[in-house]
Amino acid sequence: MKSESSDSPFSPGGPADGSKPDRESLETLRDLIVGAEREQIEDLRTRLDDPETFALEISRVIPQAILLRSTQDRKLTQALTPTIEEAIKSSVNRNPQPIVDAIAPAMGPSIRKAIAETIRRMIQSFNQALERSMSWQGLKWRVESWRTGKSFAEVVMLHNLVYRVEQVFLIHRESGLSLHHVLAEDTIAQDADLVSAMLTAIRDFVHDSFKTEQEDTLDTMEIGDRTVWVESGSNAVLAAVIRGTPPMELRDKLRETIEQIHLVYREKLSSFGGDTAPFEPVRPLLLDCLQTQYREKRRRISPLFWIIVLAVITGLGAGTVWMIQRHQSAQIALDSLLSEPGITILNSNIRHGTLHVSGFRDPLARDPSTVLAGLDFPSDRIAMKWELFDSLNPAFVMKRARHFLNPPPTVELTLAEGILHFLGHAPHRWITELPGRAMGLTGVHRLEWHDLIDDDVERLKSASAGLKNLMICFDTGKPDLPLSEVESMEKITSVLNVIFTQLDILDEYGEIELTGHTDISGTESLNKELSLKRAQQVESHLIDRGIPSERITVRGVGSSDPVCSEDSETCRQRNRSVTFRLVGLSGPLKDGGKS
Repeated sequence: MKSESSDSPFSPGGPADGSKPDRESLETLRDLIVGAEREQIEDLRTRLDDPETFALEISRVIPQAILLRSTQDRKLTQALTPTIEEAIKSSVNRNPQPIVDAIAPAMGPSIRKAIAETIRRMIQSFNQALERSMSWQGLKWRVESWRTGKSFAEVVMLHNLVYRVEQVFLIHRESGLSLHHVLAEDTIAQDADLVSAMLTAIRDFVHDSFKTEQEDTLDTMEIGDRTVWVESGSNAVLAAVIRGTPPMELRDKLRETIEQIHLVYREKLSSFGGDTAPFEPVRPLLLDCLQTQYREKRRRISPLFWIIVLAVITGLGAGTVWMIQRHQSAQIALDSLLSEPGITILNSNIRHGTLHVSGFRDPLARDPSTVLAGLDFPSDRIAMKWELFDSLNPAFVMKRARHFLNPPPTVELTLAEGILHFLGHAPHRWITELPGRAMGLTGVHRLEWHDLIDDDVERLKSASAGLKNLMICFDTGKPDLPLSEVESMEKITSVLNVIFTQLDILDEYGEIELTGHTDISGTESLNKELSLKRAQQVESHLIDRGIPSERITVRGVGSSDPVCSEDSETCRQRNRSVTFRLVGLSGPLKDGGKS
């Protein structure tokens, strides 16, 4: 029996009547134990809730976080790509010129490389046709020499000359000043500043007269038997004085040169203040533009050439048939990939019978190599590049859900219109972790898991219900535990251990209330004292068997709350007892529901 000598709520045995410490005392004790931690939590909440403080702290780790994340996988790139693309698109729509100026030096060579061969062949064909239209060249040239007064050698040179770049000027676009000037041998030098001023004046005249856009440029001028080709950059202009008919390759050469100059001297061009000395190193680039080309002598076509041509045509025909067959087999392989679930192809083309594909592939989809292996399609004739993504195909959504959620065999999953339903029963921990595991699950908009039966709650309810049916009976007028009830105490202890284990699993707190009873014999005051002693006697035995004392409450009700009506000796015997009840639960468990 507990001591009643102290009423302090903090005494080891608690209040003498077995009641719980009052709430104010518990709050005081809580402040003493966890007061500092609560202040730290409040400080942390303030730092998280204040946008400026939170933003300042995040800014300190963002650079390192981005660096670390970029070394782990490509998700950061995937997350930032739409934002960067939208920013570039907005910048281009607002003012495309800065983007053009920035990428022109790098993109120019790539673009020209694709069309250079076609243009070169076209110009060669034109030159050859022009050559074949002439005959009796020697006689005509002598007549022309006599008619024009030029020497025969000069006429021959002019007719054999395809083109010659005589002078190249590098001009600052904004000021119109000459930055550098080179000329070919035997060429009369011109005043570079005068020519630069003339070209700038002509350009400004064209802009003012025809109201052209500022970025429009003057590309070509004809001056007698000479042509001036102008290539403009963002900060400088390259002008070449040419005699003859230059090919398009020369235009590409000039464009490459002005791009290279901008690439190397961009800062010097932007900050040019009149000093041309920093541009002396561009001289080799300008000298490389002083090109000359003479016509090649005609050669008679050998019969062997026609034999070779015929053989080439025959080979091309056979090769064409072979390539058509390869193309058809590649198309079949492409169609198979297009119809495969979990694979989305964004780009595909067939070049020389080789299939090139790129797109997205769900990790749960079949390996594309396995798909093509069934078609006997050679692996060396396909080049694939895949980015991982989560397919919205219901079959893949269900596979992904089973993989991430790892449901026990007792749980059945069904998917309908983006809602994932759960039926069956499962452990409490799996049910409580379910929302966190399903967070971000692609293809699932909502979870319907509230019909799941919680195994641990059911065990607790079953044990609690069984506990209500157990009791320890006492002899008439005695508070001591009879020897016949020792075995019952062992059973009760086992049931209590099960209850406390389930409460720990459910993260719930509960106590066992021991209620002492008596029959109606004797006075009520004696009966209450006797019933309390009986409950305390059972409490002592439970503590000896390992049940925590702080999780036991006792009370004596005498004969005021009988277990059953005393209409027989059996009922009177049941009233001389201690009964058990689980108390102190909260939430759904308190109401008998599930957690």
